[in-house]
Amino acid sequence: MLPPLKMTRVAVETAWGGRDLEREPGIALPAAKKIGETWELADHDAGMTSVEPPHGGTLRALMEQHGAEVLGRAKPNDFGRFPLLFKFIHAAAPLSVQVHPGDAYAREHEGDAGKTEAWLILHAEPGARVIAGFRAGVSESEWRAKAATSEVEQLLASHEVRPLDVIFVPAGTVHSIGPGIVLAEVQQNSNVTYRLYDWGRVGRTLHVRQALDVARVEAHPGPLRQAAPAPNTSRELLHCERFAMTLHSGGHGARPVGDVPRVFLTLRGSGVLHGASGAPLALRPGDTALVPACQETYAIEAGPDALFLEGTPTELR
Repeated sequence: MLPPLKMTRVAVETAWGGRDLEREPGIALPAAKKIGETWELADHDAGMTSVEPPHGGTLRALMEQHGAEVLGRAKPNDFGRFPLLFKFIHAAAPLSVQVHPGDAYAREHEGDAGKTEAWLILHAEPGARVIAGFRAGVSESEWRAKAATSEVEQLLASHEVRPLDVIFVPAGTVHSIGPGIVLAEVQQNSNVTYRLYDWGRVGRTLHVRQALDVARVEAHPGPLRQAAPAPNTSRELLHCERFAMTLHSGGHGARPVGDVPRVFLTLRGSGVLHGASGAPLALRPGDTALVPACQETYAIEAGPDALFLEGTPTELR
């Protein structure tokens, strides 16, 4: 039986990144680089994560050799890949105003999956904000007239965020992450982004035509506020047609895996992840682990201050 597995991340240098992932969740970053995101679990050609020894190999190789054990009832995406991708993101400067397509458009035009995603805010400087959706009353014609100009910002809804806020970003939602924010992201396994506006940065391609094709001119409900979790409790943060997100504070005893893969990101503190079989995994801040669907149970051994984000695919066979 395939045991629980710890992953090796891919760090991505970006125009808007910085070094704050060293502070929270506490990741060792490549020296002298502005790291905007780390791909913690990814089965994608644009950034393939690996499995730590003793198992070793890439997640792609794991899926090719043990796909049924990894996924159980969960569906792979349309390209036979692990359906989700997990990241940590630090915005030292604002990300481009951007939008992601849905599955049909991405498949036809990019040969990739669509991208619905969700963010859990880990750190936010005072007054830090994200853009998500449009202001009330914005018309389709107004959007199309201003989409390729700096005036597009005036049409978009800006939301102040604080730690533990959850922001759901379905495909077609125009969005951006402002400076001073660190977050964890769960998304469909895709690397398709259409940039509308990039705050005057040069040398970065814009994709206005594609963005106009896929953007939905709709308001956004804003952040889902979360109170600080009580020790040794679990709370479902979000459940959508692509994935579910659960926050675990501290540890808990054995729970059923449910014949779907479960991915755990260590947000704070440390702990030990147990499966029904295989060696326990020691988790340090920033570590990511995969519990394959073939494991019957899992348990987390941790102090009351530890915090773990679990992501699980919800599209089933």
